[in-house]
Amino acid sequence: MVGLTIGNVTVDDLVFPDGRTKMGVPGGDAVYSGIGARMWGIDTHICSICGPDYPMDTLSREYRLNVDSIRRIKEPSMRNWGLYEDDGSRLFVIRDRGLTWSDYSPLPDDLPRELAAGVPTHIAVLPWEHQIQLAQTLRKLGTPMITLDPDYGYMGKKPVEEIALLLRNIDVFLPSWQEAVALFPEKDPECILERYVDEFPSLKAIVIKLGADGSIAYDRTTHRAFRVPAYHASVVDPTGAGDAFCGGFLAGAALGQDIVECVLFGTVSSSFVIEQFGTLGLGQTARRELEERLESLRSRVSFI
Repeated sequence: MVGLTIGNVTVDDLVFPDGRTKMGVPGGDAVYSGIGARMWGIDTHICSICGPDYPMDTLSREYRLNVDSIRRIKEPSMRNWGLYEDDGSRLFVIRDRGLTWSDYSPLPDDLPRELAAGVPTHIAVLPWEHQIQLAQTLRKLGTPMITLDPDYGYMGKKPVEEIALLLRNIDVFLPSWQEAVALFPEKDPECILERYVDEFPSLKAIVIKLGADGSIAYDRTTHRAFRVPAYHASVVDPTGAGDAFCGGFLAGAALGQDIVECVLFGTVSSSFVIEQFGTLGLGQTARRELEERLESLRSRVSFI
């Protein structure tokens, strides 16, 4: 089974409160979502842009991700300082390398079109115009399932009518709580979910990621809303958890699972990411552990 994830790859230089540092850690939403899918044995391809300094061998050898669709440029890769505090908070600062976020973000010309036409594909957080163009192109290609994680920067700033132009080319919308509430400022997740269901009737499913509270979702195929709790892992660093969730969901889609099972896959993928700093060590997740966590969550799904 095969999946494709489109987004950014970054080089992260991490500084921890006790003085430890981890320099040159492969990061980025495309990498976290790719790892979230690859955990389940999916042949996961990444579509992105990077420079000659990116540790490509780590992606292909340690994380077992397919890097054939990553475009190499002569300039240095997108690089961040990741500064961690004792209370668990962190700040990521883009280091000035002479290029903008858009310069590092893929567009339709970067797509592996033959692959994208036949496999479930995830669009990670990218600039608005990039997401619009990618979604339109994937829809024209006939991509069987398109999932999307929005950028908080435009949610709540663009009118509902413009968001609808993006989402009409998307099958599954995967916002975080902060992103979801930015567009529809309601206090109750069920009310917000209902607003998305009503306002964007072309969506096959909506999944709102609620962090430590799990997720709430609606499957238009079955006309059922449901909640999935978070797996109670030991939280070390939540960075990339939402992206890994999207990757796990993508893996479920590639394996032909229904929406409930896809959300469960995403929940399990994210639980492993939050247990350590950065992406280090995530290439060694045992399938037995994945299945154990999956089974423990199935009985805790509640339909609304």
